[in-house]
Amino acid sequence: MTLSLPETREGFISVLEAFQEKSDFYTILFYNSVTSTNDLAKELSRRDNPSNCHIAVHTPCTVIIADHQTGGRGRFDRTWFSPPGLNIYMSIIIRAEAAAGITDMSLINVVTSLSAINAIRQCTGLDVLPKWPNDIYISNRKIGGILSESVSMGQRVISCVTGIGVNVNMAFEHIPESLWHKATSLFMETGSTYNRAELLVAILEAFQTLHCRLADDPKGLINEWAMELCPLMRHN
Repeated sequence: MTLSLPETREGFISVLEAFQEKSDFYTILFYNSVTSTNDLAKELSRRDNPSNCHIAVHTPCTVIIADHQTGGRGRFDRTWFSPPGLNIYMSIIIRAEAAAGITDMSLINVVTSLSAINAIRQCTGLDVLPKWPNDIYISNRKIGGILSESVSMGQRVISCVTGIGVNVNMAFEHIPESLWHKATSLFMETGSTYNRAELLVAILEAFQTLHCRLADDPKGLINEWAMELCPLMRHN
């Protein structure tokens, strides 16, 4: 698969709408700006009647996509730098029925990580690798990350939320000085810009395929992910 030219805003929405029309697995919600897609996903999961959008009950998963995050976060609530219009920021809400029996968020992390690296490879040809526990690396620099969390009401898990951030068209000058030594993007690695919407759809397609394997073949998925780990991590 070869990605087309970078999208306009209208083109970005158009690609998502076209994907939504043919999908019975996802309901897609797009926002111009949020604090954090994971935080919004968890909030919406707990609302019976969200004030500004609705989580459809007829699809196994709902996807929160943002063009910009003002308070993006990673593991241990570390800040996830999220400039507008350049990268992928999304969270997948997996309804309790679709997540039945899945209480270990590391399994969701494995599926999400494999989905992201497989889609990036498919769309760009770059050899991206997962790094334990939730990072995506290329050339010893971080290009993406995964954050999976359970959502509970009382003692009951009502959904799982898995967040995905991928640095796509961010240039070196966009990156804060504190991240110069460890962050990269698809653009920085290749000198080419990429269509975020098409890459995002490729990740969602991969996630659906792998998620359907999760109940029957968790060990196989874990082994696939472990074999992909950055070489340094395999010896730790």
